[in-house]
Amino acid sequence: MTTEEIIENITSKDETKVWKSACEIINLGQDHHKIVPLIKFLPLIKEKTVNINLGGMFASNQIFVDFAIKTIEFHIEQKYCYCELY
Repeated sequence: MTTEEIIENITSKDETKVWKSACEIINLGQDHHKIVPLIKFLPLIKEKTVNINLGGMFASNQIFVDFAIKTIEFHIEQKYCYCELY
């Protein structure tokens, strides 16, 4: 997924697209250069994903969005030991 696709999907309010793009951000979490372009969109991501109902059988799927946000914030702080993220 490109940066543009990630942003388009995570801000779409479509449950499946939001979840998939959040998972993509998490997957990119250890690649600083791929996360950096997402940093400027963090306020928009937070705004568009607040109070979205992503469902979930045993636990809320919101945890994926929350961790995607945490991943971007981790890279803002420019920490380089990824064990701190997990």
